[in-house]
Amino acid sequence: MKKRFFIALITLLPLFAFAGRQELLVDPIQEPIGMLPDASTPSADRIQRSLLAAAARLGWVIQPDGVGGYDASLSLRSHRVIVNITISNNQFIVKYKESTNLNYEVTSTGTQIHPSYQKWVKNLINETRSNLVLTK
Repeated sequence: MKKRFFIALITLLPLFAFAGRQELLVDPIQEPIGMLPDASTPSADRIQRSLLAAAARLGWVIQPDGVGGYDASLSLRSHRVIVNITISNNQFIVKYKESTNLNYEVTSTGTQIHPSYQKWVKNLINETRSNLVLTK
C-alpha cells in the first residue's frame, strides 16, 4: 500500500510543481517583422494575409479591432488569452488584454503570467514571419 502511494506521489508531483508557474509579463511584446528574401519590406496587405494564415494554422481567432489592428484570442484546454496586435514601423506590437486560467497577477515585483503566454505569442509572430516568404 505504501509503495503504491509513493509511486502515485512521484507520478503526480510534476503536475503540482508546474501548475502555478508564472513569469514576468512582457507587455507589449515588440518584434521586428523582417525583410523578404529579396531584401524588400513586405506590404501591409502581405503582412495581414500572413498573419491571418498563421493565426488560422495555430488556432488563434482574429477580428479587426476597428482602429487598424486586430484582437486575437487563443483557447487551449481551459486556458484563454486575448491580445491586441498592431503592425507599425515594420514591427509586430502585441498587447495583453485579458486571460483565463493563465495565473495573471499584478504583484509588487511586476505583472506575472503563465510562461505559455509568451510562447504562444512568439509562435504566432514566428509563424507569421514564415508565411511572409510563402505569401505573394
